[in-house]
Amino acid sequence: MGMTRVLVVGAGAAGSAAATVLAQAAGELEVVVVSAEDRLPYNRTTVNKGLLSGAVDDASIALPGMDLPGVTWRLGERVVHLDPVDRSVRLAGGEQLTADAIVLAVGASPRPVPGLGPAADRILTLRSAADTAQLRAALTPGAAVAIVGAGLIGTETAGVLRQAGHRVVLLDTAAAPMAPLVGPTVAKWILQAHRAAGVDVRVGTTLQTLSEQADQSLSLALSDETQVAAEVVLAALGAAPDTGWLTGIGVLDDAAAGAVNVDDQHRVTGWPGLYAAGDSAAFPGPDGARVRIEHWGAALAQGRKAAHAVLADLGLREPDNAVPPELPSYSTYVHGTKLTILGWPQLATGEVPLLGTPEDERFAVALHDADGRLVAAVGVGGARAVNRITDLLQRRAPVTELASDAAAGR
Repeated sequence: MGMTRVLVVGAGAAGSAAATVLAQAAGELEVVVVSAEDRLPYNRTTVNKGLLSGAVDDASIALPGMDLPGVTWRLGERVVHLDPVDRSVRLAGGEQLTADAIVLAVGASPRPVPGLGPAADRILTLRSAADTAQLRAALTPGAAVAIVGAGLIGTETAGVLRQAGHRVVLLDTAAAPMAPLVGPTVAKWILQAHRAAGVDVRVGTTLQTLSEQADQSLSLALSDETQVAAEVVLAALGAAPDTGWLTGIGVLDDAAAGAVNVDDQHRVTGWPGLYAAGDSAAFPGPDGARVRIEHWGAALAQGRKAAHAVLADLGLREPDNAVPPELPSYSTYVHGTKLTILGWPQLATGEVPLLGTPEDERFAVALHDADGRLVAAVGVGGARAVNRITDLLQRRAPVTELASDAAAGR
């Protein structure tokens, strides 16, 4: 009998984290990682920040420690079919790989801007190091850049490009940038921070048409009947799971935008021996509904959890089902000011002050759901106030406990 084999599909945050944990069983386990990218795992959080600005170079973003014992990397190869019954995959070249367990860490692809006609192929995206290289090549000094989407990626990228001296127009359908992630008060602060930095923010509008001009520049017609001229257009509308090749075999969740259904340990629902983690996985959120998170830190945590489940199911370690789920956390900078998000902001229906006001150097808000239970906290200028209520968020405590927590001096 051959050695037990685990196949990991994808080498992003979730895939690399899973491989790192699985390598702890080297000697008992053969691990094969298949990745469509032709390079070892790298830090994707740099692609729209340090790598884009030039603060770091391509060679320096490789993840350390990827020379893992017992792990074989199949790079530049794409998986095109999964058979969940016999736990096998077929590669684009026709080769079939069979395993005792398969971890799906296939990630996601940028959402396109729909219905724009022939000029749409001029729209760039920013998801990989190759995307960064393409964007940098398109930028000339002081170039006019239109970013469609003012979420996390759009906001971060606008800051980097503005600091580099580019003219930036940031477009979004919402009333303020990042509103679903941070709540109305912080979103308004982000809007003001963008404008103070010279970013032309157009909110409450959509891109209707895109046309190429005689001088190769682009003209964007917006739903508010205004026009924007740009040399470069970047789509930052979030990402969709790379799961089209999994359609029709019973592992996807239509309610979660085509993500893979998993339980709280990242086992694929109804399919023993299959696991999924990262941007392509939909797992039970704190309210029972399945959620999908597009964030590097969350993908790392999910990849580790899926690998622990694999090792437990193969009898190579004790189960850790008693470990509570980690609170999702995000940290970034908005024009030099730190922004921290902790918890489940997608469940929020309202907010209350946690520290200071937007006029202060540091302030924070707590977000709550329709039942008045705490679900998230957002801090501007520092994370101390946010981290202080981690326990309350973990328990989804009533908002009223904030007052008693403060009175107790915690």
